[in-house]
Amino acid sequence: MPSFSLLYFLNDYSSSFPFQSVTHVINHPITNKRARNANISTEIIANVSKGDELSAVSGHLESDRFAMCTLDGTLMLIEEDKILWSLLVDHQLFAITKLDIMCDGHDEVVSCALDGETYIVDHNRQSVRFHFEESVCAFTAGLYSMDGLSNPPCLVYGTFNNQIYIYWDVCLPKISSLTLLDVMKKNDTFQEKLNSEGIEVNNQAGMRQIVQYFMYEQPGISKKERAAKEQDHDGDIFSLDEGTDNSCKDEEVFQLEEHSDKTKIEGKDT
Repeated sequence: MPSFSLLYFLNDYSSSFPFQSVTHVINHPITNKRARNANISTEIIANVSKGDELSAVSGHLESDRFAMCTLDGTLMLIEEDKILWSLLVDHQLFAITKLDIMCDGHDEVVSCALDGETYIVDHNRQSVRFHFEESVCAFTAGLYSMDGLSNPPCLVYGTFNNQIYIYWDVCLPKISSLTLLDVMKKNDTFQEKLNSEGIEVNNQAGMRQIVQYFMYEQPGISKKERAAKEQDHDGDIFSLDEGTDNSCKDEEVFQLEEHSDKTKIEGKDT
C-alpha cells in the first residue's frame, strides 16, 4: 500500500534545552482508495489547530490533525491515521491551506479549485462555498495586513490573466447552520416573553407551539373556523366610515383585480 511522509517538528522538553527541536519522520498509509492513484496531484497541510491544545512553554498551538486535497476532488481531515471526514466535490482541488476565518482559535480548512470554487470547512465538516469568477493558477489564505494596524483573515487569488485579487477581512460569524429556535434562544426580548408566559427556553415543545401559532395557524382551530373568523373581520378591514358598510365581497374584489389586469394588458398592446 502506498504511503506518504510528513515531517513533524516536536519540542523535546525532557532534555536540558527546553526549546530544542527534534525532527520525526512519520509514514501514514493512504486508506482512501481515490487517493491511492499516483497520477493524481495531492496537496497536504499539517498542524490544523483544534484550538484546545495550547503549549504554555512554546506559546504555539499544537495539533496532530492535517488536511489533504486531491486534484480529482477529494478533501479530507485526518488525525492519527484516521479519516475524521471526507468531502467529495466535482471540482479540481489544487491548493489547500488553513485559516482561522471565524477568529475563534480553531483553524478551518480552505481549499481552492482551478475554476475558482473555494471551500471552507470546519472540524465538524460544516462548510461554506465561495465562487471566484475566474480561473485560478495560485491561491493562498492567511492573516495579512492592508493598513498596518491589524492582520485579518484574507483570501488571495492569482489568475491566468496576471492579476492578483485580495479579499481582505473575510472573517465569518459562523459556518454551521442554525435553526429558528437556536436564533430565538439568543434573543433577550424573546426570552423575556417566554418567561412571562411561563415557558422555559429549553422547552422545545412549547417553543414549537409558539412558532406554529405565529407563522402558520392558531392551534385548536380548524381551517373552516379560521376562514369564517377572517370573513367576519372583512367589514372592519375595509370600512372607511363608521356606520357605513363599504366592505367588499370576494367576487367584487376578484372582478376588480381581473378588470385591472386586462386594462394593463390592453394599455401595453396599444
